[in-house]
Amino acid sequence: PGHKKMTYVSLIGKKANDMRQELLLFFQSLERYVQDYSGPVGGAFHFRRNEWRRFWSEEVSPRLLRREQAGSYLFRFDQPLDSVYILLEGGCCVEKYKPSGGVFTDSSRYPLQMFGLLEGIAGVPAYTATMRCAEDCVCLKAPVETCLHLLRSNPDLMWLALQFLSSFSMEYMDASDLLILHDPEFLILSRLCRCCLGKSFPVTVPYKKEDLANGLNLNLRTVYRYLARFYESGLLSSVRGKITITQQQYQAIESYLSAK
Repeated sequence: PGHKKMTYVSLIGKKANDMRQELLLFFQSLERYVQDYSGPVGGAFHFRRNEWRRFWSEEVSPRLLRREQAGSYLFRFDQPLDSVYILLEGGCCVEKYKPSGGVFTDSSRYPLQMFGLLEGIAGVPAYTATMRCAEDCVCLKAPVETCLHLLRSNPDLMWLALQFLSSFSMEYMDASDLLILHDPEFLILSRLCRCCLGKSFPVTVPYKKEDLANGLNLNLRTVYRYLARFYESGLLSSVRGKITITQQQYQAIESYLSAK
């Protein structure tokens, strides 16, 4: 029995070491790819479909990679923090519960994103939001302590984490500025443009108009009123009730926003 127990413990240790090595290789491959891709610190990383395959193969680490269907949850608010999720493909919604009991949805998380890293570094013991897949997603899931150990022991990987956290902070500061400084027309078009980053045209916006209104803190009727104007002017299209944006429309929206 003692021999079997030692063999079992050794096997567990080997699996943990293998996972740590796989995760290290992943971060190193990502870090090299981002060096050529990212530009300045704080810049956003927008990955197109299957772009992650340029620096990583699913066959290398099938234990770390997960495929989640649209509508499934990666984690929920106040769930104990045990893993870091790296979104490689698809789109996610951030859900938070209002004191009144309603749900606030911000459908703006697209690759490349790291979920749980901020809480892990800050020492927060639980996830601070609920993350739902708005589309079919591919993500890497790794134990948070393993991720933190690798970041502490490797300056290049720590720098990579700082880049992502800077991008995350800049995105939220920009969103705050938008809400304070701009009118509903600008807010709606800016949010819809963000949905097109890293996507092939035509782009179908993957979330409901209620989510758009909640994310921008706008009245739902206001959102419908502006969308009707955009449809009429040709800035947007509606296909089977979904907001759709062609490449020509995207370029027209960018020009329109730049002129405001």
